[in-house]
Amino acid sequence: MKSLSEIKDQSPRVVGNPPLADKKQPVRLRLGLFFVLYYIVVMINPILKTRLIQILGRILIYLIVLYVFFILGKAIWINWQLKKQMEQIEKEIAIIQQQNKDLENLILYYKSDSFREVESRKKLGLKKPGEMAVPVPTKTFDNFQQETEAQKEGVSEITKEEKTSNWRLWWQFLIR
Repeated sequence: MKSLSEIKDQSPRVVGNPPLADKKQPVRLRLGLFFVLYYIVVMINPILKTRLIQILGRILIYLIVLYVFFILGKAIWINWQLKKQMEQIEKEIAIIQQQNKDLENLILYYKSDSFREVESRKKLGLKKPGEMAVPVPTKTFDNFQQETEAQKEGVSEITKEEKTSNWRLWWQFLIR
C-alpha cells in the first residue's frame, strides 16, 4: 500500500492555483525572522534579554486584562439584553392574563340571569308579569328633514318669545 506522501507526489498540480501550503509560506517566513531576531538579541546582550522578557510579559498581561474586560463587557451586554427581553415578555404575560380575566368575567356575566333578562327585554320585547311595556319612538333617517325643520321652527319661536319684554312675560305667567 502507498503512503500518503507518495499519493500527494503523484497528484497533478494545477498551474494557475498554487497549493494552500504555499500561501502560508510568507507567514512562516515572518515568524522565522521574528525568532531569528529574538535569538540574536538575546544571545548578544543578556541585559536586553531581561528587558525584552519584561516588556513581553507586560504586553501579555495587558492583553489578558483587555481580554477579560472584553469578555466581561460582552457578558454584561448579553445580560442587559436578556433582562430587557424578559421585562417585555412579562408585560405581555400581564396583558394576556388581564385579558383572560376580562373574558372569564364576561363569560360569567353571559351565564347570569341578569344578562338573560336584559337581552330578552331588548331583543324579544319580553316583560315581567305586572309590568307595562311602553313603546319609545326612535328617530329614523326617513323623517330627518321634517324633524330638522320642526326644530328650526321651535328655535324661531323661542327667539320671538325673547323679544317680548320681561314685565309682559310676568303678566302672562300670573294671569294664566
